[in-house]
This record gives sequence, C-alpha cells and structure tokens, in this order.
Amino acid sequence: MKEKFKTTKQRGITLIALVITIIVLLILAGVSIAMLTGQNGILTQAQNANIQQSHGAVRDSIALLYNEYQIEINTGNTTKLASTETVTIPAQEEKALANNSMTFLEFLQGQNSQGINYFKEGNILNVETLTGSKQSLGNGEGTTDVYILSEQDGNYVVNYYDNNQISVEIWSSTGEIADNINWDEVFANAQPPEDQVESSDIGVDSNGNPVNMDNWAENVVIGDNEGISLINVEFYGSNNTPVYESAYSADKIVEGKIIEEIPKYIKKVGSDKFLPVTSLDHTFYELTNLVEAPEIPDTVTDMNYAFYGCTSLTQVPEIPDSVTNMTNTFSGCTSLTQVPEIPDSVTNMDSTFYGCTSLAQAPEIPDSVTDMGSTFYECSSLTQAPEIPSSVTSLYYTFSGCIGLTEAPEIPSSVTSLNSTFSGCIGLTEAPEIPSSVTFMLSTFSGCTNLKEAPVIPENVENLQYTFKNCINLTGNLIINTQALNLTNGCLTGTATNNGCNLVLSGSCPDLRAIYNTKSSNSHITLE
Repeated sequence: MKEKFKTTKQRGITLIALVITIIVLLILAGVSIAMLTGQNGILTQAQNANIQQSHGAVRDSIALLYNEYQIEINTGNTTKLASTETVTIPAQEEKALANNSMTFLEFLQGQNSQGINYFKEGNILNVETLTGSKQSLGNGEGTTDVYILSEQDGNYVVNYYDNNQISVEIWSSTGEIADNINWDEVFANAQPPEDQVESSDIGVDSNGNPVNMDNWAENVVIGDNEGISLINVEFYGSNNTPVYESAYSADKIVEGKIIEEIPKYIKKVGSDKFLPVTSLDHTFYELTNLVEAPEIPDTVTDMNYAFYGCTSLTQVPEIPDSVTNMTNTFSGCTSLTQVPEIPDSVTNMDSTFYGCTSLAQAPEIPDSVTDMGSTFYECSSLTQAPEIPSSVTSLYYTFSGCIGLTEAPEIPSSVTSLNSTFSGCIGLTEAPEIPSSVTFMLSTFSGCTNLKEAPVIPENVENLQYTFKNCINLTGNLIINTQALNLTNGCLTGTATNNGCNLVLSGSCPDLRAIYNTKSSNSHITLE
C-alpha cells in the first residue's frame, strides 16, 4: 500500500514584491514631503501667509501713524502726536543703540530729542511696539524682525530684512512700494505648473508664481510685439462681427473667485521672451458667477469691458496707476455697490459704470479724465453726483436715467457737450448753470419731469433739440441767449403742461419764435 503525501503550498512575500512595495512607499513619501515643504507646499504657503500677515500689520501701523502725523502737520498742531506716539529703536550691537525711544515726529525727522541722527544708517522699527505682539519671521531659530526706515528726497521707506539679510520694501509714505522681484531670474526659471497639460504658453503672476494657462483662453499679442491682451473673441460673417466670451473659464470660479491670479507676464509658445499683459479687454465678459474681482497687474493699461456683465460682482479690485482706459469696465455689474479709487492715470471713463443699478455712491473723478460719456448711465440708485474735474470735455448721457439723483453737479467751463446728460433724471428739481463753453444740448433735460427751474442758455449753443422735452413741471423764466442756434426740433415738446405752470420764454436769441413753436398745444408757455 502506497502512502500518499500531501504537499502544502507556502504563501509569503517574494523579494520582488517587497522591493516594489518599498519603492512605492518611497515615492509616496517623496510626494508627501514635496507637498509639505516644496516651493508651493503647504508649509511654505502657510509660512508665506504668516509673513504677509505680519508685513500687513506693520504696514497698517506705520501708515496709521504717518497719516496721523500728516493730519497734525496740516492743522499746525503736533503736540498730541509728539506726546503720545512713540517708536522704540531696539538695541543693535554694531550701532551701539541701547533701546532709545522717540516720538513719531522725531522718528520721521530722523533724530531723537538728544539730536542723534539715525538716517545715516537707517532706523530699526520694533515690531512689538507697532503691532502689539512679537512676530517671528524668517527661516529658523534666532530670527529677528528687522524693519528699517530710511528717507530719500522726503519719501519715507520701510524695508524688511529677513534672516539672510534680503531686503524687501513693504511700506512707502508715497504709497508706492517698489517691485523687489528679480524678473530676469523668474523668467529664466519659469515653467508651467504640473497640472497645466493643454496650453503651451507660460504665465507668471504679479508675485512671480506660475499660472495655469489652461484656465485662460487663447490670448492675443497686441501692438508691435509690445504686450498681450487677455481677450477671447471670434469674428463671424462677411462683416467680421466680433463675438466675445470670457477669457477665464467659468467652471474655475470657486466661491465667487478665480482660483489663481491674473498672469502679469506670458511667454507665447515659440517665443523667446515674456511679454507683459497690458490689456484686459473683455477678459471677464459676462462671467456671471464672479463675485470678487482679482488683483489687477500693474502692467495693465486697458480695462475696456473688463468686467462687463458680471452681474454678481460685489467686490471691486484696486485699479493700478498704469491704467488709462476704463471704458465700460464695470458696465452691467448690477450687484455692484462699492466703487474703486480711480487713479490719476485714467483718461477715459466712457460708460465705466453703465447700468450699475445698485451703485449708490460715485467715486472721485481725477483731473486726468477727459471723457465721462455715459459714465453713470442708468445708475438708478445713485443719489449724489461726483465733482466734475475741469479736464472733462464731454458729458453726453453721463447721468441719463439716474432717477435717484436730486442735485446736479457743477459743470466746468471745459465741457462742450451736454447731450442727454440728465435725460430721465426724474428726481432733479433744479438745473445747473450752463457754462459758455457748451455748444451741444441735445435732450439735456429731456424727461426730467420734476425739473421746475430752467438754466440760462449761453450764447454758443448750437443744438437745442428736445432739450426740455417732457419737463412737465418747468415754470418761471427760460432765458435763451444763444446766437449760434441751428437745431430746435422738439425743444419744448410736452414742456410746462401741468396745471399751475407758467413758463416765460425770453432772451437775446434771434430764433426765439422758432423755439416757441416747438411747444405742445397744452403747454403753459408765453413768449416775451
């Protein structure tokens, strides 16, 4: 009888499987470490955020002290500031300064009460004194917060020095902070981010960080290879009719914001150099889920239609002082309630806030602006007009449809066109004085149903078509002195028709009879 032997199969880990497992674990560990400590890693980003927050606190504190100092100087009284605001100069071995204390006035003047001048070497700001808490910045133990103030031609500048003595300017009394990024180095090392797989362009933002160009539509080189426009447009038909779409992907909007910064420089595929982004023409066109506008690079000069039709936009960006054109920039942003500060580089504000129906307050208009045509057209919530600078020449449709406006602004003597300027302003009861520079008044007050007092029409006006059309409550004297009149059609159509109105037409204009004949049959108008 034969014995039968059973063989038992042994199970275990082979050497090959073990090696593969170790390799996989090493790869995973490397990826994890990179995610934590890499240039864009979690720890690096957290450290950068802490540094930015700390710098912000110092900037705010210095700016507050400086502004208070300026107020005191302007009022001729520095007693309060000199007695309450102090800045501590901490000890530093090489300068042998032992915790000297001075007022902020002395600080800005560069010497303490003993007459010791600090501007020769620079003043060191104590962060704890300024912010109320000690903040450690830099790369490890022993790092010291060093903020040095210096003065150049009356401009006070604060620089931060890290543990490697690398200087970064963080505050300036002029409000202009120098760009401390080495762009040549950024351009030399720039690479697309790992998640960019479609576009071959390379983009970097204002901080020198890579931008995923997959999220941006094909951009266009403009001028003689001078810059780039982030525009997304197609032309159709024999007339090459342009059709615009947003240059940024709507599905990349998270919680109302774009997931990265606008590229400041782009290197097109096949090109050997980076070009600045100078135009945001229609860039965020009808991006209806955008709530918060991104930072605008300081290379941008053109913001034509940049946020047109962004109906959910409520938070506006800071406009850099490189921008000159703001035509239709926020047109159709119906949720917009706040306005940005307009820099004095801007010259064109044609239709800038056209149709911003929730806008109640207008921004200050700088002296550089010449065109304000339709700037606040149909801003139905606007209750107060801004001061019009003497640089403006055209106010056509500027406040047309502003039904909440109750008082007109003063018209400067630089203005030549008032075509439809206040048409449909049903809250307006009194007209502004018309300067002698004005030549066109087509429909200027048309539809101002509550206007009761008319202005004197000066001698150079050529066009009075529909000027007071449907001003049903107009009464008193309408004095017309123009000697250059060409067009009068409909000037007084529907004017002074309400009971109790008695409008007297007079003046030196030789065409008064022609103007009088434009009245309606039920108008209460007499010709003197």
